[in-house]
Amino acid sequence: MVSSAYRQLSAVERDYVDRYVAEIERRAESTKQPFAIFARSIPADLYETSRGFLDRPLVLAALAERVKTISEQSALTPWRIMKELQNIIFANMADYTSLHTDEAGNVTRIVDPSNCTPEQWAAVRKWKVEENGMTGGRKADFELHDKLKAISLAMQVMGMNEAGNAYWRDQEKKLANAEAKVATIEAGATDQQAADAFLEYIEGGQ
Repeated sequence: MVSSAYRQLSAVERDYVDRYVAEIERRAESTKQPFAIFARSIPADLYETSRGFLDRPLVLAALAERVKTISEQSALTPWRIMKELQNIIFANMADYTSLHTDEAGNVTRIVDPSNCTPEQWAAVRKWKVEENGMTGGRKADFELHDKLKAISLAMQVMGMNEAGNAYWRDQEKKLANAEAKVATIEAGATDQQAADAFLEYIEGGQ
């Protein structure tokens, strides 16, 4: 599985990338230039104060990823709205937690969003951490946006709640094709012939 450059960064590097992109967005806005064009070059003053971050290939690759994503979302389009809904719909608690082993060897799952992308953070509704100075423990109040509400909104946008819409017509057609096609395996067929016949049946029903 190929992992994005951003995900491969250390926490410090991700923080730098996020702050750099935010500054570029601010400068592009102040000069009234399109973000994608403004971000093509690295301002000299930002390079000088980058503490070497901008000399790291992985950081540059992550910056390119962020610039591309933000450029695609720079306008309030139906695609961008659906993308925001998708951030919530496909958010998974596993992305915000990790397994932790204590001194006694007990394994528990704790809230740990350190590897989250900005898109995954967009699905977070609440994130609050309380430190206990007496015990050294911490309590996390963590909550994602309402997934079911986001699904409902997305279904409305796609027209999935309307009978006979294009989405349902396509699904009904596939179902009808699958039900109409019957896998037939002739007597005396070899294992390979039987496997080929079944594979043809499965693919034909999709």
